[in-house]
Amino acid sequence: MAFDGDETGREGAQTAAGLLHEVSLEVRIASLPDGMDVNDVLVEGDAADLDAHLEQAEPCDPSETDTAVEGEDTGEPGGEPELPYEPFPMDALPGPIRAYVRASTRALGEEVPPAMVAVPTLSVLSGTVVDAARLELKRSWTEPATLWTVLVTPSGSTKSPAFSHAVRPVFRRDSEARDEHEKALAEWKSQDDPDPQDKPTRKRFRTGDATPEAVVKILEENPRGVLLARDELGAWIGSFDRYVNGAADLQFWVEVWQGFQASRDRAGEGNTTVDTPAVPVTGTIQPGTLTEKLGEIHFDTGFAARLILCQPPTVAKRWTEADVAPGVRDAYEHTLTRLYGLGRGQALSLSPDAKRLWIDYHNEANANLETRLEGPAKAVAAKGITHTARLALVLHLCRRASRETDSNEVDAASVEAALQVGRWLTEETLRVYRMHNLGAKAKPPIRRFLERLPDRFETSDAKEVAASNDIPERTCEKWLRDLTDASDLEKIKRGLYRKA
Repeated sequence: MAFDGDETGREGAQTAAGLLHEVSLEVRIASLPDGMDVNDVLVEGDAADLDAHLEQAEPCDPSETDTAVEGEDTGEPGGEPELPYEPFPMDALPGPIRAYVRASTRALGEEVPPAMVAVPTLSVLSGTVVDAARLELKRSWTEPATLWTVLVTPSGSTKSPAFSHAVRPVFRRDSEARDEHEKALAEWKSQDDPDPQDKPTRKRFRTGDATPEAVVKILEENPRGVLLARDELGAWIGSFDRYVNGAADLQFWVEVWQGFQASRDRAGEGNTTVDTPAVPVTGTIQPGTLTEKLGEIHFDTGFAARLILCQPPTVAKRWTEADVAPGVRDAYEHTLTRLYGLGRGQALSLSPDAKRLWIDYHNEANANLETRLEGPAKAVAAKGITHTARLALVLHLCRRASRETDSNEVDAASVEAALQVGRWLTEETLRVYRMHNLGAKAKPPIRRFLERLPDRFETSDAKEVAASNDIPERTCEKWLRDLTDASDLEKIKRGLYRKA
């Protein structure tokens, strides 16, 4: 097969190969020059040129490439079969949380997957704990409550209503805190000579401003932490796709996820440092936006592996009279209120039974990691271990807030629940990777630049490609030299190149 030499053509070739493979035909795909089709090759050359491309056609087995997270593009040959969607383990959630998620889901429609509400709710719960407590796995290893969850769903799939059910209690609290702050600020300003030291600060439960400067400012006034919740996360993820500042901002967020000290200098205001930043994240993103925005810079910095992705199957909307009963809502909000009331600086250890469960899981999960080759899937699986520890902390505090346990240690029941949810989240994230071949973007920037270049081009053409992808001209010139030195490019004459 010889499809057009562009992204659409390459995707079409894979689709056609899948259909031919189903009827037991052997498929080979010819790679035509960028931007050219069969007619272009014949017009600019002759039949011999087309024959040369056909002779170099590569065998294609869709069963090995279509669903691979760990395929050639990610540096992980072989790949794994795509997993079917498995329902979220609802029974692992504490009683009031489970009841609220189920009622909210049914209010959206009987067929709506509970994960639509359950997954963002995990970040909401994380946002009630924030810096109040950490899980002490041992003296040298503690984990905060921070979780970053992303619903990957197309437009019209009830994603916004589902997200709203999850975050509504937080938004209401934040609005009330805003009103109280405005009132207090007006009273302070009404004084004859207001003391700047007494200027009221606003209590924050949620923010939608994801700039590092804004986040550090909020954390300075709210050191306990704050939830970053946005219906659309595309702008946040896409804002890092810059070769000048993107890596620095991504590193800031990676450090925040880890709970490491965050610092920012602001013109005219000096330095602001937050010792233990806590910023859980939740939001939605459309599949096409995710594949467009999540690029190699997110994989290079480790940012991508920290995102918990979930794409439940979409269902047709059908009217339902079901709604969230006041008692269910009140029990859920009472649990949140008790969690918001936790004092800062608590350290919870594992009970002896919980510790045995954790050690068995830790050893098994790390043994499985050793069977994976380096790449995006291994990074996701590794972070899944950390997510499971954080879930044990969050779920235990929820169980304690709802009176399901009075243990000051994270007990075996909480760890068992965390294992169920943590394993599900890891497998679901990997399933989303396979669905959209996200690992294919985990390539060095210079290799992606090379792929975007035509087979034969001038320096000016390369600079146009660089400019359209926010690559500085100086970087473009250096990459041309490096690619030539590595024999990936052949310099025909001054200012004229072709791919080797």
